[in-house]
Amino acid sequence: MNKKTIKGIKTKRSIHLIDIENLCRTGDLTFELVAEVRAAYLDQIQPSDEDLFVIASSHHNIEAVSFGWPGGFHGFRSGKDGADIVLAKMMVEDDLSDRFENVYLASGDAGLAPFASSLTSKGAHVVAVSRLESVSYAMRLATDAMHYLQVSHALAA
Repeated sequence: MNKKTIKGIKTKRSIHLIDIENLCRTGDLTFELVAEVRAAYLDQIQPSDEDLFVIASSHHNIEAVSFGWPGGFHGFRSGKDGADIVLAKMMVEDDLSDRFENVYLASGDAGLAPFASSLTSKGAHVVAVSRLESVSYAMRLATDAMHYLQVSHALAA
């Protein structure tokens, strides 16, 4: 593909990489919790109809994530930092900086900061989306912008 074709594909396209367990602040998700965080995310970020979503979590949350955040690609991985590994693998292997103008990384985990920084250095505009109490200093430094997700008090526990 030539540069003009790549630029046309990339223009105004965004991908949202969602670490749903990080946004929910728990590894034990329910359908209701995921749906409420999804509604808050969509309301505050206001993605376009053309945006793509990748929602990642541990395998034991398959049902809650699949029904609580329908649509998009769902990635599941077991073990410590399973969701982070799914998202990091995409950031490294899927040429996101060539395909998307904006990358929304919905996680505050410091472990994902080097991958966000790499995308930024390749020309992608990376926006971290996180709860204020969950974002790491490394993530704040690695991205072009921060958006703090506000979720109802019913979830704060």
